[in-house]
Amino acid sequence: KLVSLERGSNYCNAFPSGMSAISTTIMALVPTGGHIMYTNPVYGGTYFFLTTVCPDRLNVTSQGVDTSNPDKLRRAIEEAPRLDVLYLECPANPTLSITDIALATSLAKAKNPDCLIMVDNTFMGPVFQSPFLFGADIVLYSATKFIGGHSDLVAGLVLTKDKTLMSKINTYRTILGPVISPDTAWMLTRSVETVWLRMERQADKAQKVASALAAHPRVSRLVFPGYYSSETSSAARDVKTELWERQCSGTGSMISIVVRPNTRKAAFTVLNGMKIAHLAVSLGSTETLVEHPRSMTHSDMTEEDLDACGIEEGMLRISIGLESSKDIARDLLSALDMIHDE
Repeated sequence: KLVSLERGSNYCNAFPSGMSAISTTIMALVPTGGHIMYTNPVYGGTYFFLTTVCPDRLNVTSQGVDTSNPDKLRRAIEEAPRLDVLYLECPANPTLSITDIALATSLAKAKNPDCLIMVDNTFMGPVFQSPFLFGADIVLYSATKFIGGHSDLVAGLVLTKDKTLMSKINTYRTILGPVISPDTAWMLTRSVETVWLRMERQADKAQKVASALAAHPRVSRLVFPGYYSSETSSAARDVKTELWERQCSGTGSMISIVVRPNTRKAAFTVLNGMKIAHLAVSLGSTETLVEHPRSMTHSDMTEEDLDACGIEEGMLRISIGLESSKDIARDLLSALDMIHDE
């Protein structure tokens, strides 16, 4: 069922969590002394694994790069002493920046034809983005999120085109033991049947909520795939819109905002003022979930890295659920109204 969802895939394996899928895959495929280049920012757990576990325990170095910026990515790849894996999170968590997967693949393969392109496709899912069609070798999911979709399971997925790659991953999965439980596997098959319906409906609601949020005076910046009116130049808008239209078939339902004033206190005021949306680190569920990345999902990152990749004190990440879009918008706008100048 899962292979049939992901265009271009031939093999799939399930894991008990997204991080177990990511860590097992990297341990299985990256050689000792290898080098991984990854999207900056990336999910906090992935960041910790790449920046702490890989160098300290596996003798694998890693380097964060703004892969959504072609010039920075090109320069980083050219200057890297070696490149074994290009790890892309697209859209990035929580900034929602989109990387040109085809361009990134071309640059990485020119550096090293054997470089593996791994893409965490959790935010767009198989519904709105198909990384294999743009050159990815491996696609990863936290199936806890949109694919599971009901906040009632924890799971991860790894998909490949190549049988040899999956065989290597399977070997490590067998030895390390991250095997999904039968009950969770059954629940995933239930969720797969509605993933298309849920994600399309959530995206439709997210577009309406994003429009409402963008007009609120307490929102200094809104990031939403396909919505680039906040870009300072028409050229930047055109470039980002062209990439989104070429690579994605929809917006998804993740929104990030930066509140005004850009402070943790103001962000927490919104979180405390919500009545319908829930404060939670997860996403992709049938209910609307909101979190503060800097103190929650990305708290393992250094202050320097947080600042460098734009995870600000006033940033909130919103996962739109299946409630009435009017109710969600009203709830969030009312919470924003509670912010006072400091």
